Amino acid sequence: MRLPQVSDAAVLVPVKSFAQAKLRLERVLSAAERSDLARRMADHVLRAAAPLPVVVVCDDRDVKAWAEAAGAEVVWCPGTGLNGAVTRGVAVLADRGVGEVVVAHGDLPGARRFDHLTGAGGVTAVPDRRADGTNVLCVPAGVGFGFS
Repeated sequence: MRLPQVSDAAVLVPVKSFAQAKLRLERVLSAAERSDLARRMADHVLRAAAPLPVVVVCDDRDVKAWAEAAGAEVVWCPGTGLNGAVTRGVAVLADRGVGEVVVAHGDLPGARRFDHLTGAGGVTAVPDRRADGTNVLCVPAGVGFGFS
């Protein structure tokens, strides 16, 4: 799916290589099982993004092919790391006139929807279950928000 030139909001999903995902589970899951788990969670996040347009930022060809097959647009970000990829993706969306970007990690099995996070004007943060990180963040696209 190609994004329209101007959209009120979009969902940006950073997705790392499925082959390198979930390494902390290597004692209990095989490489193939970890890859499958990561792919299924990312599928879930993309479904939860509807009805908003979705852009995946990645630097892995398999992820790129998966995202395009799922109907998402891809912003290719080789060697930038998570924060660099998100910064680049938000900038691309801002250049297209998108007003707000919901940044949602690709491994959120409990995600249901993201559209309700938009329209508040400002920044909306959804912390992880321990409240020591942020799983979802809605930011105004054109203000140069810094990700670190």
